[in-house]
Amino acid sequence: MSYRSYNFRIYPTTCQQALLARHFGHNRFVWNHFLGIRKKFYDENKDSNDKKGLNYNDTAKQLTELKSTDDYEWLNEVNSQSLQQTLK
Repeated sequence: MSYRSYNFRIYPTTCQQALLARHFGHNRFVWNHFLGIRKKFYDENKDSNDKKGLNYNDTAKQLTELKSTDDYEWLNEVNSQSLQQTLK
């Protein structure tokens, strides 16, 4: 069985570039925000016999709550699937 690979180059318009940059920035924020939350949760619970880490379901619920606050309302500018995929 032989495998082939293809490389494609895209040339987005200025509007598409702005939308992609917005998506990347929002995803970067979600990654760093929840990485800090997971680290803090682990540090607080590493010595206990209870849950030591947060899973995707825990953080997805927190993301929904975060998007509904006034300070982080701007997270609604991009589609939720990309933000959820960042959590995974």
